[in-house]
Amino acid sequence: MMINKRLIGTVAESKKYIAGNVVLQWCSLAANISMMFSITNLFAGLYYGSTSPASLWTTAAVVALALLIRFLCTTGASRMSYLSSKAVKKTLREKIYEKLLRLGASYNEQVKTSEVVQVAVEGVDQLETYFGAYLPQFFYAMLAPLTLFMVLCFINIPAAIVLLVCVPLIPIAIAAVQTWAKKLLSKYWGQYTALGDTFLENLQGLTTLKIYQADEFKNKEMNVEAEKFRKITMKVLTMQLNSITVMDLIAYGGAALGMIMAVTQYVNNHVSLAGCLLIILLAADFFLPMRQLGSFFHIAMNGMAASDKIFTLLDLPEGSYTDLAASLSAMMVQSYGVAIVKPAEGKTQEVVDAMDAYIQNQQQTMEHYLEDQYQIAAAAKVATVPTGEVVMVCCENSDAVMNAIKTALAA
Repeated sequence: MMINKRLIGTVAESKKYIAGNVVLQWCSLAANISMMFSITNLFAGLYYGSTSPASLWTTAAVVALALLIRFLCTTGASRMSYLSSKAVKKTLREKIYEKLLRLGASYNEQVKTSEVVQVAVEGVDQLETYFGAYLPQFFYAMLAPLTLFMVLCFINIPAAIVLLVCVPLIPIAIAAVQTWAKKLLSKYWGQYTALGDTFLENLQGLTTLKIYQADEFKNKEMNVEAEKFRKITMKVLTMQLNSITVMDLIAYGGAALGMIMAVTQYVNNHVSLAGCLLIILLAADFFLPMRQLGSFFHIAMNGMAASDKIFTLLDLPEGSYTDLAASLSAMMVQSYGVAIVKPAEGKTQEVVDAMDAYIQNQQQTMEHYLEDQYQIAAAAKVATVPTGEVVMVCCENSDAVMNAIKTALAA
C-alpha cells in the first residue's frame, strides 16, 4: 500500500533511518506495556488489599524507567525522521538540478518553469512526510498490533483476537479511499501547476499586458483558474475529512469493543482484575498506530502525486541532438524562431515533438492579445529535410524562408 520502490531506491540512504525509527517506536511500545503491567498489578493489589510498600516502590521505579525509555525513544525517532527527510530533500533536489543542467537552456521546451519550481520546492517538501513519517509508521503499524496480540494472548485469548480482527478494518478503509484519492490529487497537482504557470507567464509579460491594455482580461482569466484550484482543494479536504471520520469510528469502536470483551470475560471469571485492566488500558494502542498511519496517508498521497511529477521531469529525454543552430526572439511581443537541428540517432521524432511544442506555446501565448503575432505562430512550419536535419520556421513569410533553408542545406 503506497510503497513506491523506485522512489525508495532513489533515496536509498533513508532506509537505515526508517528502520531505526521503527525500532525506536517498538522499544517505546515495549516500555509502555511494561509500565501498564506494573500499574494494573498495583491497582489490583490495592483493590484486594494485598499491596505492600515494596510493591509501591517497585511500581514507581518501573514507571519512571519506562517514561525515561519512552522519552529517549521518542526523541530518537524524531531524530531518525529528521535525518530521513533531510536525505530526501538533498538527494531529490540535487537530481532535479543536475537534470536541468543536462537539459540545458532548452528545458522549458519540455517542461514549464513554474512546474519545475513547484515540484522542486513544495513537491519535495511533501515527500518529507512520506519518508519521515508515513513509511516508518507503515511498518510500525504492522508490528505494534502483532506485538500487543502476543502479549494479551497470555492474558485472555478471546479479547486479544477481537482486538486484532478489528485492526485490519482501518487499512481496508484506507485502501478504499486510495483509488479515489490518487485520481483527485493528480487533478489537484495538475490544476496547481497550471495556476502557477499562468501566474508566472502573466508576471513575465506584465509590461506587455499593460501596453496593450490586456491586463484586465488576464486578471479575469487568472480568477477563473484560481476558482478551479479552490474547488479542487475543497474536494481534497472533503475527501480527507470523510476518510478520517471513518477511521476514527473504526478505531474508537474497535477499542470500545475490546474493552467490553475484557469486562465480559472478567465478569465470567475468565480473566483476573489486573488482566482486565491491562486489556482496557492497552486496547487503544491496538488502533492508534494504524489510525496515525491513516492521518499520514493523506499527506503522503499528496507527496506521491508530487513524486509522479518529479519522475516525469527526471525521465525527460536528454541528448536529443548532435548539432543546433537557432535564432529565437527574446521579446514577449514577437513570434519569431528559426532553428536547424541535427537529431541524434533515433531521436528525430523527439526533436520534431519539441519543435511542435515550442510552436504551440507561441500560439497559446499570442492567441488572446496579439492577433498578428498569433497568425505568424499559426503559420509556423516544422519539417525534416532529406539530409536529416529538422527545421523549424516561425516568422513572416514562413514558406519562403523554409524553402530557402531547404535549398541551402541541399547544396
